[in-house]
Amino acid sequence: MNTLQWKQYAQTSAAARQLEQLYGSADPARWLELPAYYEDQFGPADGVRLFSAPGRAELCGNHTDHQQGCVVALAVHLDTLAAVTPRADGVVRLHSRGKRPCCVDLNGPAPRAGSADALIYGVALWLRRQGYAVGGFDAATVSSVPTGSGLSSSAAFENLVATVFGYLYNPRPLPPLTKALAGQWAENNCFGKPCGLMDQLASCSGGVSFMDFADPQQPVITPLTWSPEADGRMLCVVKTGGSHADLTDQYAAIPAEMRAVAQALGVPVLSAADKRQVEQNLPALRAQCGDRAVLRALNYFDEIERTRALADALARGDSEAVPAILTASGNGSQCWLQNVSNSKDPSFDGVGLALYLSKSVCPGGAFRVHGGGFGGTVLALVPAGDYAPWRQTMEQAFGPGCCTPLRVRRQGGVEITPNA
Repeated sequence: MNTLQWKQYAQTSAAARQLEQLYGSADPARWLELPAYYEDQFGPADGVRLFSAPGRAELCGNHTDHQQGCVVALAVHLDTLAAVTPRADGVVRLHSRGKRPCCVDLNGPAPRAGSADALIYGVALWLRRQGYAVGGFDAATVSSVPTGSGLSSSAAFENLVATVFGYLYNPRPLPPLTKALAGQWAENNCFGKPCGLMDQLASCSGGVSFMDFADPQQPVITPLTWSPEADGRMLCVVKTGGSHADLTDQYAAIPAEMRAVAQALGVPVLSAADKRQVEQNLPALRAQCGDRAVLRALNYFDEIERTRALADALARGDSEAVPAILTASGNGSQCWLQNVSNSKDPSFDGVGLALYLSKSVCPGGAFRVHGGGFGGTVLALVPAGDYAPWRQTMEQAFGPGCCTPLRVRRQGGVEITPNA
């Protein structure tokens, strides 16, 4: 289809059904915006294809995946959306609204670390090494996943790039795990962030999942059925004004300190040890690794218990158990994992303030730091009847639009095809 045909299709009843399935709303605004943006960047074109990849939210399992532990996570309705046409020269030109354009020669030298170009190059390089085909394309993208919000705009971006390679250059779409591993490798080795696999796998898998990373190359994924709305609750994130964009070193210190404790116990990661070993070796661990590392290790084992309890509760349909588990997870992160406050700017503690205010005005809700931490985002599970006054309190403190409601998205990275 050309860009005009996509604009026309976006206003049909068939498109409305697809929009409702992906976003919970039949509003075609973004599907109308995207072809126009593509034309602005590259001109009118035939053979334009649309792709979508979601952000993700972490329910429980804060900083457990990089220790080969387990998490409960979900794909959200917020996504990165792309209009794409293939190129024959092995060059990827990707223009994202409001950001520097990317131009990556897949056959050339690696781009500088820390850039979106490096992620594109890294995803392509990993896929090539696994025997998959990659090639050039032009893409115009718009995203509803806010950067620095803890919803993993980076994982959505990596998923999108891998999804495009899969559909354009391979006989069948790439499996979710393949795309997730490509994104993680690119982020670790080309971008320079030592993340685990949870962000990418949640985005690529879709839905709500319990993920066990005991074997990080072959994690066990157990789909779970959960809808906050069906339980009479609202799931959302609160952006309190900070960003984790320049806090990679603080983020990286957590897995580094956890591994230091594990290695002091004679194992590579904490999942190969247990809490009793830490407790029995406290004097030596404190001297060798420091108290913060020990506390982070102890919280890891507690968080694993909470994560398994949450998965069990969702599997048996016990939604009433969810708020208490999420609250306990949040308390552990704030007190023992210590990834709420930003030590680079002690005067700013937006997450801590949001947690305090939320617990004061909505005692029936559950609130926790979201994602890697440090960057100013809180995950909230609020009874629907309390949502309006709670949101008013958040907006008074952090400004209009700080609350972003989330819905579960069942699909991972996909191509949007007419009349599907």
